[in-house]
Amino acid sequence: NLTFINNTAKNGGGLYWDKKSVTISNMVFINNNATENGGAIYIPQDSATVQLNNFTNNTAKNGGAIYVGANSVTITKNNFTNNTAKNSGGAIYTNSSFSGGKITSSDFTQNHADYGGAIYAGSAGSGTSYIPITGCTFTKNMATYDGGAIYVANSYYDIKSCNFDGNNASGNGGAVCVKYDVSTITIKDSKFENSYAGKDGGAVYHSGPSLTLTIDHDDFINNTARYNGGAILY
Repeated sequence: NLTFINNTAKNGGGLYWDKKSVTISNMVFINNNATENGGAIYIPQDSATVQLNNFTNNTAKNGGAIYVGANSVTITKNNFTNNTAKNSGGAIYTNSSFSGGKITSSDFTQNHADYGGAIYAGSAGSGTSYIPITGCTFTKNMATYDGGAIYVANSYYDIKSCNFDGNNASGNGGAVCVKYDVSTITIKDSKFENSYAGKDGGAVYHSGPSLTLTIDHDDFINNTARYNGGAILY
């Protein structure tokens, strides 16, 4: 068991792991800072597992707690609280290389970023990735612009069995914002409550040439958009 407190670097304020096949488990990351990416952890290589950790008050430009620049990274059973990114991904930033990994069974509370208060998945540029987000809880995360909890760009994604409560975006997508080229979207067995968007899509906002949108067995309760789509804009 390791604890990382008040460490600073350009990338990976607490830990920069440049080897393959690592498991980061049962660690605590508090008040770490990266001037660029990954306030607590930066993972550039493949085949990593991040599990059973606590991330609190970490900061970075992208990925307030974790920045993932690789394939096959599993992030599971972690707690992310009050992490901040100046740009994207208050808790987690995954770039367009992230494929074959997953984000599961984790709690995201009061994280903040310009885009993707808790998670920024994908890239505004070329390239696509697949991101399954399963069994997670998102509570009172906030985006200055779009995607109060999750912002997805150029990625295939599934959101399954997740709970969203009290997430907020000043722009679009109080809980989830999807932009650019996303061809397959599934939101299933999830609950969206008390989300707010300052523009469109109180809970979910989609803008882009998506071919398939599947919303299945979801609950949308007390969500609000200032303009269009109190629960969903598609």
